[in-house]
Amino acid sequence: MTKYFTPIIILIFSTFFSIAQEDQAKKSNKKFNLFSNSDSTEIPKNLYLWGKVLENDMPLAGAQVLVYRDGIKRDVYKTDSQGFFDVYLDYGFIYSLEFGKPGYVTKKLTIEADNIPMADREYGYETGDFKVEIFREVKGVDFSIYDKPIGKIFYSVNSQQFVYDRRYIAKMKKETEPLELEIAEKLNELESDQAFLKDKYDVYIRDGKIEFEAEDYDLAKTYFKEALNLFPNEDYPINMVAKIDSIQNNFAESEALKLQRYIAKADSSFDKNEYENATLGYQTVLGVDPTNDYAKKRLLESKDLLAAQLKKIEDDNAPKPQKIDISNIEINTHYIEKSREIAKKYPQGVTKEEYKQGNKIVYLIYVVEGSKGVEYKKVKHDWGGEYYFRNEESIPKFQYNKETLSNN
Repeated sequence: MTKYFTPIIILIFSTFFSIAQEDQAKKSNKKFNLFSNSDSTEIPKNLYLWGKVLENDMPLAGAQVLVYRDGIKRDVYKTDSQGFFDVYLDYGFIYSLEFGKPGYVTKKLTIEADNIPMADREYGYETGDFKVEIFREVKGVDFSIYDKPIGKIFYSVNSQQFVYDRRYIAKMKKETEPLELEIAEKLNELESDQAFLKDKYDVYIRDGKIEFEAEDYDLAKTYFKEALNLFPNEDYPINMVAKIDSIQNNFAESEALKLQRYIAKADSSFDKNEYENATLGYQTVLGVDPTNDYAKKRLLESKDLLAAQLKKIEDDNAPKPQKIDISNIEINTHYIEKSREIAKKYPQGVTKEEYKQGNKIVYLIYVVEGSKGVEYKKVKHDWGGEYYFRNEESIPKFQYNKETLSNN
């Protein structure tokens, strides 16, 4: 079962980050595989995001989408000739998506998928249609503001869907508006400069060569055609487009050889227990031939074995639980009787409880050592306020975290 998330905020910034709503019925019950346009429902219980990267409201092909999970880079994708990208994100982590390309300013988006209750993880969630507008770097302009995320998405327990951090987005928009006006003026000046057009032409030629060598002929042809739009009489892009057309006319035979090479490489990784590389390899095979049953079967096996591999690493590296020490906690005279009652009621060690009370959630931690008991309490209000107590006396958050070994 999939929960479809319709954005409740539309962000439309000139050179910022925008999310446009299309006819959601067209997306109903449909997911898209990164390596093909075929329908896929093989991973239903996760967060699925898709969108486009643009430059001047036009699709930007070959832009990179870097996916960081808890600060560690996990995947790198490229937009296709229409600027399209899509990603699957597992629950239990904080993600950062970075959108960029050599010579362009990188923009970031944070997705907090770490606080989803276990009951809600029985469902899949999807959101789009992101439109991320990026622009070329301009000399003399400080772009450090984009070191921060341009937007944040988090899971709302109350609405049971992923929502946008409105305050953060409004704050970033206010901070970037003056910079965006400056960038727009400078880019307009550069667009009229013939030298700038030549630089832009050279970038298209460079990217076309890179994609040609990588055998992504559709994307390479897109770059060469963009170069021709700038300088229609240049021989090199004309010849390269003709060469690609010739290659694609004999595509069937070359695709079969390529498919065999991809399968052999993926099988080699699988046999070496390199399941992450094997997963990427079989996904590439399915990008060439979405109906390949062998690759589908091996892909599922690779993912299961990779999950087990990562789980073992996570278990091996998991920090050993620390004991909450209350030996130095002094019990005030008026609380001595209550401390003894706690020691009688609860077992030795740590006991945790929580309950809902009106518009707040109360979290309780009881620590018992011998005949001594200490009560820690955190009260979290729906409007965001949090308060901390020890033995019914207010204490600062840092002290609560230190004594209870919390990191909230």
